[in-house]
Amino acid sequence: MNNHQFTLDDKRPTRKFICPGCGKRELKRYQESASRELFHAENVGRCNREINCGYHYPPKQYFIDHPTLDTGQGLYRACPVSNVSKSKTDEFSTIPLSVYEASRRGYSNNCFVLYLRRILGNDLTEQLLNRFAIGTAKKWSGATVFWQIDEVGNVHAGKIMLYNTETGKRVKKPFNHVQWVHSVMNIPDFQLQQCLFGLHQIRVYSNNNPVCIVESEKTAILMTAVLPGFLWLATGGLHNLNPEKCAALKKYKIRLYPDLGCYLLWLEKAKEMGKAGFEVQVSNLLERFAVKEDQVAGYDLADYFIRPDPDFGWALSDKGYPLFWDY
Repeated sequence: MNNHQFTLDDKRPTRKFICPGCGKRELKRYQESASRELFHAENVGRCNREINCGYHYPPKQYFIDHPTLDTGQGLYRACPVSNVSKSKTDEFSTIPLSVYEASRRGYSNNCFVLYLRRILGNDLTEQLLNRFAIGTAKKWSGATVFWQIDEVGNVHAGKIMLYNTETGKRVKKPFNHVQWVHSVMNIPDFQLQQCLFGLHQIRVYSNNNPVCIVESEKTAILMTAVLPGFLWLATGGLHNLNPEKCAALKKYKIRLYPDLGCYLLWLEKAKEMGKAGFEVQVSNLLERFAVKEDQVAGYDLADYFIRPDPDFGWALSDKGYPLFWDY
């Protein structure tokens, strides 16, 4: 354990940083008491929104999570956020918070955000933007960044995608609009190690309900609007589900919701995770109720709860009320 003492930077009340928990500029960083230099890890601090967020990652916990660190004096010099830094375990690269912060604007031109506002309204959309740390990219006009932030606030990666404002579908013509932030920035020797999308929420999740995992980022966001009592995470890809990426969820019950046609594959993934000590269930809800046309289209869970009704926006039941009320 190190010999340094740390305190919250309370002497400068206006100096706040983006909180990894809620996405708002309310994080107070820790500083080394003698030198007054900020703790080197940008995610170590406490959110001022103690009730609405509750994020708190103290230096003591950081050293528990990183037992192999050299704790010499030089470790506490402020890290320049303009540079991409390696994680202190040298296992993967991270995106600096300055890049992440710069993306947290431009929502009036963000096609996916405009889609959310149209079907969910401004207030709920604002909550989802903060909860999932959604960003805007300049790679394509109106593009969205889905940041992958782990349970201790490391920004592993940013996936850039372009959506149709009206349908909420991804733009795949004339080419599939998907790219990574580190590739766009031409960061040399970037060691990409993905984590689950939305994983940063786990630090303040105290509900006894299962953690629900879907494939797409869009589905995790929409299902949070529909069923907010559950924690919804996304793998970001069909084959991105494995015990390593779910390590932070080991003490939770996990429920998987595969897209149509992917049930058997995720059933095998669940068996693999079960052998690794996870408590996992796989929902066959879509497989049981989907018609042939839905199966061909490869619908996911959100496709059944939210559909672009021309007058209302939500998927409506035969009796005219939002379909998700039945669930």
